Amino acid sequence: MDKRVVFVITGLAYGGGETQVVRLATRLKSRGWEVSVVSLMPPKAYVEDLETAGIPVFSLGIRRKLPDPRPVLRLARIIRKWQ
Repeated sequence: MDKRVVFVITGLAYGGGETQVVRLATRLKSRGWEVSVVSLMPPKAYVEDLETAGIPVFSLGIRRKLPDPRPVLRLARIIRKWQ
């Protein structure tokens, strides 16, 4: 069985939680895990670091406006792909 994990985070910016996700993702990747990161809002940091490490980053592009179900459907597709 392949070891896979998808990290879903509100947004990628320079902060404590985001830093921990990046550290954990890169460490798991170095240990042979398949890792991806999904940012609900447009990312502002760490994308280049993650992609250089071979970790795909997906952005759902959610903005603080009217509710839109499309990002949730996209998240479901990403998770299904990584199962």
